[in-house]
Amino acid sequence: MGVIVDTAQVDPHHRAELLRERLSVASADHEVRFLAHGSRVQARLEHWQLGSEIVIMRQASSGICHVRTERHARRDAPERVAFVVHHGGDGVYDHAGVQHQLRRGGIYVTDMSAPFRYERPGAGTAQILQIERSAAHVSAEQVRDASRWLQSSPLAVLFRHHLLGLIEAAEAMCPSTIAAPVAATTLQLAQCLLLDAAGLRNSASTDAAQATLIERIRLYVQVNHARPELDAELVAYEHHISTRYLFKLWSSQPQTFTEMIISTRLAVARRMLATTPRLSVAAAAHRCGFRNVSHFSRRYRAAYGQTPTETQLGLPPSHPTAAGIPAPAGSAR
Repeated sequence: MGVIVDTAQVDPHHRAELLRERLSVASADHEVRFLAHGSRVQARLEHWQLGSEIVIMRQASSGICHVRTERHARRDAPERVAFVVHHGGDGVYDHAGVQHQLRRGGIYVTDMSAPFRYERPGAGTAQILQIERSAAHVSAEQVRDASRWLQSSPLAVLFRHHLLGLIEAAEAMCPSTIAAPVAATTLQLAQCLLLDAAGLRNSASTDAAQATLIERIRLYVQVNHARPELDAELVAYEHHISTRYLFKLWSSQPQTFTEMIISTRLAVARRMLATTPRLSVAAAAHRCGFRNVSHFSRRYRAAYGQTPTETQLGLPPSHPTAAGIPAPAGSAR
């Protein structure tokens, strides 16, 4: 959907009223108070739907205060969970009987059916992810417990990084074919974070967190396959884990990590060559992250039983049973 309100295009006398209306529709019923006046009231709200159970929003505004009272809760009780990454000056966040000091870069979670208060005096931005609570398989009580200890969970940094990545990619990602697996991964990761922060970590949630991280890494490789520098060190850095932990995590997979990168690149190259007959082999190799064309051709033939040119000509592979299986470990470049 993109931008649903931008007060720069609205008469200053109507800005507060318009933003209150749009926020109530996009979120839960609550009061919106502006801590500036007249033309100094500034706000921009962007909104994207990721599948049927996830909403992504980015709100940039002058000083603002969101208040949901007991009266609102009795009148409207959406069974949703909201994660917020705060970017701005000092502020206050009250939820489940606990007052938190807002800090730049901090991540906070709210049970949207309960009362809350979020107050930021100065200009800033909030990156927001809302999910249906039933989709995360957690109770309202578990969300409220998690809100008290969210910052101390080791999964908080991982989820924060994931949320910010979703915001940046939302415009192109939400209408694409990768939206569904990204939504599923997001729900799994949200569930793991909430259960861990609520003190309910067990072997099942740990396994789910690891499985979610594996899928996030697969998606990252699919999106970034064209980068020649893509390797284990870069992926580990981008996911806030050590290279040693990445290899340990990947030891449960049928392919080594390097082989997974190569097979991802080769699969993209095969589709590219089959659908673009005039594309040169060198161009296909470089577009898929291979620096060396000869190396690309050797790995391609080992995987698919034919040369890249034979794929372009529509010829059958010489040993089709090998299709899709990369040669043993080697450079991903």
